[in-house]
Amino acid sequence: MDVFMRTHDPTTKDRQGNDEGTQYRSIIFYNNDAQKIVAEEYIKEKNADNYFGRPIVTEVLPATTFLLLKIIIRIIMQIIGMLHIVLMWLLKSRKI
Repeated sequence: MDVFMRTHDPTTKDRQGNDEGTQYRSIIFYNNDAQKIVAEEYIKEKNADNYFGRPIVTEVLPATTFLLLKIIIRIIMQIIGMLHIVLMWLLKSRKI
């Protein structure tokens, strides 16, 4: 946990350095209740000690949420790829 928290700023929401957006948010994904408890307790302790000078905004989410989004993005990218092929075929057949 210490290494993860020190490799980025866990106190800024949707931002890391100059980069902004939800893709830059701080998240800990857990696979079971024990991992969730460790992450939540760590955040609670560090916030109580004001360790980072500001409250930690790192989200603690189940890994399945991430995996589902990853699958959806992969499907969307495949559809975009297929649409690109169809578009290229249409343009070529019309000789535009």
